[in-house]
Amino acid sequence: MKFTTVLIALFVICGSLLSAQSDAATVTLYGVDNTVYSVSVNYEGGYQFANDIFKVTYNFYSGTHYRGFAEFNLQELYDQGITAASIESVVFYIGNTFHRENYPYVDLYAMTDYEDGTSSNYTQTFANPGTEIYNNVYYLTHTYDVTEYLKDDLENMNQYSGYAMKLTSESGLQQAHWYDDSIQLIITYSDEPPVVVPEPTSILMLIASIVGLKFRKVSK
Repeated sequence: MKFTTVLIALFVICGSLLSAQSDAATVTLYGVDNTVYSVSVNYEGGYQFANDIFKVTYNFYSGTHYRGFAEFNLQELYDQGITAASIESVVFYIGNTFHRENYPYVDLYAMTDYEDGTSSNYTQTFANPGTEIYNNVYYLTHTYDVTEYLKDDLENMNQYSGYAMKLTSESGLQQAHWYDDSIQLIITYSDEPPVVVPEPTSILMLIASIVGLKFRKVSK
């Protein structure tokens, strides 16, 4: 009787552990509250700048091509005690365009330098958009997984997390424009300490061992 009671209790505890999950919460950083801008260079090497607009273009008539940049202030995450370890997923979200020409494909980058929440280093960011995350993606793609890159920024205690976009093929006549309110960084994180859950195999081995010991005693 005692053995049966212990076995039932063990099954209940193991079931509870297996079903235990941490609660998830979401924080959204909006482009309209952060730094969104675009930079272009023409055939003569002259730079043009557009604030609050995220656009990628190439115009062979004028020889100009824009690249878009978005830098998000991470202070809200630090204030809430959100760490890299608690991050479950991060999505760079980009809404519908307000203007486009042809059907461009784009590349997305994680900015690795010059992330200061201003557009003061736009010549450097244009020349070096950062580490490529996605290549040759249709411009109507709305969500991009950037989890590991935001985690890196948090681990390095960076104040900003920046992302850049350019046309995959900077040629011909093609463009896509977004306002800053179309740009978001959506962070899902665990707001409770992670629960250490034993592997199912380990639990089954423990139960089998207990049952085996019981039958061994019975056989004696």
